[in-house]
Amino acid sequence: MRFLSDGIRKQRGVFLALAAVLAASDAMDVPGADFSAWLAVDLGVRCGVLAMAALCVDRRAFSLEEIGLARVRGDVLLIHCVLVAAVAALVAYLGATRLQGLFGPGLGALPAPMAGSLWVGLDAVVGLPLVAVSEEVVFRGMALTVLRKLGLGSAGTVLASTALFMLSYWAHSPGAILTMGALGALFMVSTLRTGSVVPAVVGHYLAMWLWP
Repeated sequence: MRFLSDGIRKQRGVFLALAAVLAASDAMDVPGADFSAWLAVDLGVRCGVLAMAALCVDRRAFSLEEIGLARVRGDVLLIHCVLVAAVAALVAYLGATRLQGLFGPGLGALPAPMAGSLWVGLDAVVGLPLVAVSEEVVFRGMALTVLRKLGLGSAGTVLASTALFMLSYWAHSPGAILTMGALGALFMVSTLRTGSVVPAVVGHYLAMWLWP
């Protein structure tokens, strides 16, 4: 580790800091909390993470390719989006019907929104896309760059990034964490194959839609 360049150290530090921020935001998932307040804070956290990623690109700490935005042929990207979305939907369905609650509840839970609330629409249109994009940029795009530069192979990168992704959902139920682990592995494999987080973002968004 002492032979790491300053550039790799900075990338590792940024990645770990943003991963920690996303993990800390899980502490807000408290039953009985006001949904609108929770959503406002969560949106702020996600926007902050993406703003930091954009700043890193602007300051050339990461390139666009190093945060998972490599250019990919349109047909290849489309095929991966369809395949990843289909598998993610199946994993989310199995997680919700077979694993959710199987090992008991988690430490927290999302606050329940009021029926018909405008905040529900805002969450669907803005909140879920921000969740998908922010988590994929950090846990797939940046993670892939950092872990590979630390010398991990493809299998090690998938395992390490998946473990970190699961830890970021520490307040959820064990069944939900296992489901996120399966999704995280799927998304990293796709990112490894394409260099782009776009298929992972599509699959992540769909999985969040299907999760109860």
